[in-house]
Amino acid sequence: DDVSSLTRPVMELKRFSKVALKKNKEKTINFKLSADDLGFYNEKGEFLIESGAFTLFIGTSSADPDMKTVKFELL
Repeated sequence: DDVSSLTRPVMELKRFSKVALKKNKEKTINFKLSADDLGFYNEKGEFLIESGAFTLFIGTSSADPDMKTVKFELL
């Protein structure tokens, strides 16, 4: 969540697949994120789903220097 009503982690692990690939091989991985995947609990314990801009990070780890990003908006 690029801007949230509550301070949130910069990155969170959501929907993932561990895939073994041989050198120089590629594979397309499909997954779906739901609005629930983007929600969080506030300080009152209420589950919130806030609309707004999000950045999706795609890579081998959170320290991956070649990490790809995709921006999208939840309406």
